[in-house]
Amino acid sequence: METLPTKAITKQELNSRNDKAAAVHYSKRREIDLRNERRALQRQIGEVWDDPLHLA
Repeated sequence: METLPTKAITKQELNSRNDKAAAVHYSKRREIDLRNERRALQRQIGEVWDDPLHLA
């Protein structure tokens, strides 16, 4: 089976694609980190409010 010819890309195009991919990856990672921080904070707040000694 023959492979189709592919268009060669320049180094600049490759770097541009890598930059975009890295930016998307960083953005997703940041969203996940923020979500995890929020959950940890909610958990800490819940532990304080649910603590019987706090209610005394």
